[in-house]
Amino acid sequence: MELLTSFCLCFLKTNPSARAGFMERLLREYIEESPEDEKVTQQIKDGNQVVANVKYSDVDYGKTRLVQRTPKEAAIEFHVSADKTVIRMPANDRVKTIYSKLKDKLDTKAKTEIPAIRIELGEFQSPALRTEFFTSLISDLKGFSLKNVTSVKVERLPQEREDDELDLEDDQEEEMAKEEALALVKNVALKGETLLASEEYQSLTRKGFFITSIIWRSVLNKAPQPMVEFEAAFEEPVQGKGFKYFVRGAYRIVELQYTKTIRPVSPEDKESYLGIIEETAAKVIRGLREKAQEEAEPQGAPA
Repeated sequence: MELLTSFCLCFLKTNPSARAGFMERLLREYIEESPEDEKVTQQIKDGNQVVANVKYSDVDYGKTRLVQRTPKEAAIEFHVSADKTVIRMPANDRVKTIYSKLKDKLDTKAKTEIPAIRIELGEFQSPALRTEFFTSLISDLKGFSLKNVTSVKVERLPQEREDDELDLEDDQEEEMAKEEALALVKNVALKGETLLASEEYQSLTRKGFFITSIIWRSVLNKAPQPMVEFEAAFEEPVQGKGFKYFVRGAYRIVELQYTKTIRPVSPEDKESYLGIIEETAAKVIRGLREKAQEEAEPQGAPA
């Protein structure tokens, strides 16, 4: 299972069909120039979705004397809509390198650097706001109701350490912070408690901890109401970079109760659910920016 990453390219107003055609021509050029260890093909889906399918080899030098090559496949998807183009791809270094080459060609042909909007938290130095990103993400998925949170990970923003502080204390604090974070998201997201009033929230924030990764289950609010399991995280948690996410699968209702075994979702459903995560994450970021700006504005003097 490999998590995905995505971002949005902001073009000047252009016809979506024309933009899709532009992407198609760009990929054809790249295919002709691609290195020998890459086999790239492309396909058009639904008129305005261009997909680059890449077959490549991962080199594992490992402990053996012989170089091990593992064949892999990946897809870089260009989802073209009226006002934006969303790029979606696996969150690994090899695919990112391939995309960087494509982006360079794209900028060269456009004769300008086309801005790429990414889901990042680096601008927020508040542990509280970073945690709120995840609590809002899992609570606000359009068309879904949160059912459960099964796992969280936490990190702490860099703090000055006293000379006599021990790593063991850090490990113990991190374990306690994980428990507090799990209780936090369950109380806030599932029980409707106020975030700011939560003891776990206050404790996490006071110690500088924030959530960096989460696995949760949400029920689709229409028949047949599958319970879908999602995952979201940041590759570089402290820097708040590399947002990645995945649809892990779904539990189905059989004889009035959910199955105990998770099953893959259909490609069509997966496409829809991934788009909902992307839209929700972007919306949450906008809301956090507004909140951070309000908190930073100086308060007027009392009358």
